[in-house]
Amino acid sequence: MLQPGSEVIAAHGGLHKFMNWKGPMLTDSGGFQIFSLGHGTVADEIKGRNLDNKRNISLIKVLEEGALFKSYIDGSNRLLS
Repeated sequence: MLQPGSEVIAAHGGLHKFMNWKGPMLTDSGGFQIFSLGHGTVADEIKGRNLDNKRNISLIKVLEEGALFKSYIDGSNRLLS
């Protein structure tokens, strides 16, 4: 999470307090999004199609430790795990 950052959320007592929300909250692991960014199109990857298109640039690098991507804020490398 880039903004406001996990430190800000923690300093406010967690996500519920930060949002002033007393109800249930659903979250998403982001696995589908990571897969999509790492491989182009999910449908083609699942169907085993060879992706020889012109955009062979991956926006993300999937590692054993997590997903490595460049921050849109400052260009630094960030690891989400």
